[in-house]
Amino acid sequence: MNKDVIYIEPEDDITDILANIKGAKNRVVALVPPKKAGVLRSAVNFKLIAKTATRADKVVVLISNDESLIKLAAAAAMPVAKNLQSKPQLPKISNNKEFGEEPSDVIEGKKASKVQVKNNTEEAKEGDSDEELESVNSEVRPAFKTAKEDSAPKKSEKVDDVIELDGEKDDPKEKKAFRSIKAAPFSGKVPNFKKYRIPIIAGSIAVVLLVVFLVWANVVAPAADIAIKIKTSTVNFTEKVTFTTNSENARPSEGVFMLEEKSVKKTAEAEFEATKEVDKGEKATGTIKVTIPAGTSADRSILKNGVGVSAGEVFIYQELSFEATSSVSVSAEALDQGGYVNCGLSSTSCRVLKPIVLGTVDVRAKESGDKYNIAGTNSNWKLSTSDWFASSATFESSTMDGGTSKIVKVVSKEDLENAKSSLSLPSNTEIIDDLSKEFGDGYFVINDSFTSDEAKYTNTPDVDGEVEEGKKAKISVEKNYKIYAVKRSDINDYIMAKASEGIGDDTQSVYWTGVTGFSKDVIKNSNSVKKDKVFFENFSKGDEMSAKLKSTVFIGPEITEDMVYEKALGKKTGEVQTAIKSINGVSEVNVKTSYFWVYKIPDDKSKVHIDVSLVE
Repeated sequence: MNKDVIYIEPEDDITDILANIKGAKNRVVALVPPKKAGVLRSAVNFKLIAKTATRADKVVVLISNDESLIKLAAAAAMPVAKNLQSKPQLPKISNNKEFGEEPSDVIEGKKASKVQVKNNTEEAKEGDSDEELESVNSEVRPAFKTAKEDSAPKKSEKVDDVIELDGEKDDPKEKKAFRSIKAAPFSGKVPNFKKYRIPIIAGSIAVVLLVVFLVWANVVAPAADIAIKIKTSTVNFTEKVTFTTNSENARPSEGVFMLEEKSVKKTAEAEFEATKEVDKGEKATGTIKVTIPAGTSADRSILKNGVGVSAGEVFIYQELSFEATSSVSVSAEALDQGGYVNCGLSSTSCRVLKPIVLGTVDVRAKESGDKYNIAGTNSNWKLSTSDWFASSATFESSTMDGGTSKIVKVVSKEDLENAKSSLSLPSNTEIIDDLSKEFGDGYFVINDSFTSDEAKYTNTPDVDGEVEEGKKAKISVEKNYKIYAVKRSDINDYIMAKASEGIGDDTQSVYWTGVTGFSKDVIKNSNSVKKDKVFFENFSKGDEMSAKLKSTVFIGPEITEDMVYEKALGKKTGEVQTAIKSINGVSEVNVKTSYFWVYKIPDDKSKVHIDVSLVE
């Protein structure tokens, strides 16, 4: 059934409340007071509300938990509900004196001795004003009785209407229960549940915690660790294998492995100081007149070919060297015809009769420098050769000039060798490690396949090259490296197949081929299998690359996780130890449960951890 809800404001007075009740559209009116509503602190106002509701054919329900308001509502026979969704009840009057069964002259805190009141027995008309309804007789007892009788149903009357609030279903049983409440007001003492609230809450929490603990202890907590140690025997494995760089020719199952290549080029460069100094100035030039003086003796064998100075010969003046850039000479025929030489018919010795002027030779200083600028002179000159001509001829020079000095630094051979030694390339070990990382964990690197090219050096400038002022010479080196690797999976499969052929016993199996990362899952965490036992020996780098593949193979009893689960799940720890220990090759079995009360292995595989390790 629908209802109107009237929310009383603190500033509302009794006339406002009565007017709202009269104007309600629905028969049921829910009255919701604020926390502090002075207008409802009067029993007389409750009686006026009840009487107005009866006249307007309304049922007023007080929505409140306030004990004092509930008692006043009980005195006015007004139903009460805790909230808008609760079922209304008619509260019991526990103490009539408390509600002023005796006449009182106080109405809402004011004296009523001079208030003009209507006769209590007179029925109010529809036209009565709110002010007239507020007037009460100084004798309040009859008014209380009249309001109570008007609001309460007679025993012979049939109550058809049931008060319903939002959210309730129209249940006939509930209607019947509410009719019984209206027909017979609630009697008896309501227990005070507040004093039992804390023990009830504490007890409920304890029960919940106990249930949670029992579920956790019997369902979640049980777990077990089964540690099994097995004894294995080792077998030395040796097979000759070959390699190819063409994937089409690779046959790992037959011992023909595909080689994967990684290469790298390393360079290093440095700057260095040139220590050699040279004079790069201009060279002095001039001429030298060559003459063989009269009276000089000469051997016939010397003169028969003529005499002269060739280009490239060196003239020396006080340790200053000048190089001939032209040549002069006199033939033997010219000497004879000119009468320059007189030789006897039988004598081998000849004599120069008159001076022989060969001519003038152009010369240039061997080095730059102004020290080669000398004045012309006919003394102290000589040829660098030690023959007759050099000792017999005389030389007269012109002025030597044009020589200038410019000292610069150039690269010497010593400078270059020192610079080469200063260059540092990574060691072969470092390069092998870097290339191995490029392959990744899936490859086994063959260290013996490592090769490197000849180092190539480049320097600027070259030897005896000039270095610009304020700069340094540069040198760099370049070197190429290469190495091969084979897939670990190919090596493992080959060794596994070959080693298994030699076992010949179904109860034994290969636990580890010596290749890291390819042991049986049950022992993959064992320290024994964390370092490679496999290696290639005598790797051949020729056209047909080959090597000996060697390894240490571990052979032991065939134990699988499914086998352990079958012997362990759901069984007592002692039974599990006995069952697994009976397997040939098992040396030790340790079973640990998660808590002391867990004496059986859980049925759930996810709660059982199996660790199989080798006896180290």
